Amino acid sequence: MQQVHIHRSLALATLALVMAGCLLPRGTENGRSLHAPRHQREIDLQHAWRGQPYEALLTAFGTPKMSMEIPGRHHDITFAVVNGMNDAASHCIDAFTVVIDRSSRQRLVVDYFCR
Repeated sequence: MQQVHIHRSLALATLALVMAGCLLPRGTENGRSLHAPRHQREIDLQHAWRGQPYEALLTAFGTPKMSMEIPGRHHDITFAVVNGMNDAASHCIDAFTVVIDRSSRQRLVVDYFCR
């Protein structure tokens, strides 16, 4: 009886994995890469935000949903900030790295990442 229950559980788990796989986006749609909008958003926002004041980022995106310090840099304080999904076409979760200069306390955006 217990062995039948295990087999049934494995069959249901396998079915769930197969069904979940059907929901994943495929590599291309009509010959066009589904990753193109994500890649283009990453390029565009990296270009637009690198070196910009963090205050401008706050004005444009609002308060981040998550912020955490990245250890390892001795003279500067570096944070990762996550703003969530703001672009339905790319499905990017917008994330930025921000550096705070210890001497001047100036906060600047270092980079953008589409996650």
